[in-house]
Amino acid sequence: MPIKNNIRTTKSTAGETLSILSKSEAISVLIFTEHNSIVDHLTGMLNAMYNIRYRIISARILENLCTHCKERVNQPLLLQKVLSEILTTKTKPEAQVSDQERTISVSEEHEGRKHGISLLGDDEEMQCPKHNDKMAHDNASVERVNEDESEMKKMQEALLSLTLVLLGEFNGAERSAPMIPGNGPDGAFLERLKDIVDNYCQCQLTPISISIVKLCGQIAKSVMRGNRCTNDQKKEFVESLSKASETMANLETCVLFTGNDCGMERIGRPLLSDLEEELKDLVA
Repeated sequence: MPIKNNIRTTKSTAGETLSILSKSEAISVLIFTEHNSIVDHLTGMLNAMYNIRYRIISARILENLCTHCKERVNQPLLLQKVLSEILTTKTKPEAQVSDQERTISVSEEHEGRKHGISLLGDDEEMQCPKHNDKMAHDNASVERVNEDESEMKKMQEALLSLTLVLLGEFNGAERSAPMIPGNGPDGAFLERLKDIVDNYCQCQLTPISISIVKLCGQIAKSVMRGNRCTNDQKKEFVESLSKASETMANLETCVLFTGNDCGMERIGRPLLSDLEEELKDLVA
């Protein structure tokens, strides 16, 4: 088992290194020279059956390859795959519900102690070990859920960022709209972007939350320009983005102040308020 874990760590480290190196055009060209089927392999790695860490790394490498070697990538096919993953990727770990239940359980235990009632039994010697074990288990579970949620955010950001690069190659208008799965008369994809924006307005605000919301806004411009969703759906998305702009204003200011430190340069621009105004112009 330890060997298996080490192999996974080695693969993950190698992938992360490649995702950094492939930001260079020369390295991206070299990757294609040495492995002409790399895009097919990485596209397959986006499937939910794979470790989420590997999926994140694959999306980041694909973004770099599409940026530097776009003529060697079947972009329409890749775009369909990535958008399909966005439609199905969850925003929260399922275990979060059980965390809420555990919070209620801890509150009940606290209330019981206040009234001299133990929910763990009458034998004090038996209570302490059991209670300590339960607390340790709960803490480990909460930590695991937090890690899972963090990875899911990174996954969503990576998919959205890759989507923006791919849509940019189609000039973000009519040519890209027909490739968006579920983007028929009901505007399912735009509704999905709205759900993502709404979700991150309700969660704890972090720089990656701002990044995800901004990516949704930029992608929504392409969807809305394609005229394949109703005006009401456009209005609802703009309303969600307006709420996000107001909710995240203070944190966005902090990110702008940070500038290029801590990898914040990609998050600072465009401003949410600017995105909001651009999208309002697309609503009839």
